[in-house]
Amino acid sequence: MHSRTVGNNRTSSASMLGISRSTLKKKIADNPSLREISR
Repeated sequence: MHSRTVGNNRTSSASMLGISRSTLKKKIADNPSLREISR
């Protein structure tokens, strides 16, 4: 039961990371200055 909750947390965090990553890419595309900071 504990392992099941851990798996759910892992998948939810992974999806959150994917969403934040895609939004970051959009922001970087809009802001050239951010692109150099991300490097």
